[in-house]
Amino acid sequence: MDSKQILIFPGGMTRSLGYAQQARSDGHQIVGSSSLGHDPARENYGHWVYLPYVNDADFMPALEQVVRAHD
Repeated sequence: MDSKQILIFPGGMTRSLGYAQQARSDGHQIVGSSSLGHDPARENYGHWVYLPYVNDADFMPALEQVVRAHD
């Protein structure tokens, strides 16, 4: 199986949580993410990262850093 992880952003949406559960069942490593300073969905993920809002100027650099860090 591919060792790359799956980033789920935003991690707190109902469909995101369902996808995360299915991906974990399929043996994938999951990284959850949100633009909220405190997202209660965080407890559903083994790994969690903060990303700025999509329309924020820092979004793309932050996303690129997360992709590099989590392969």
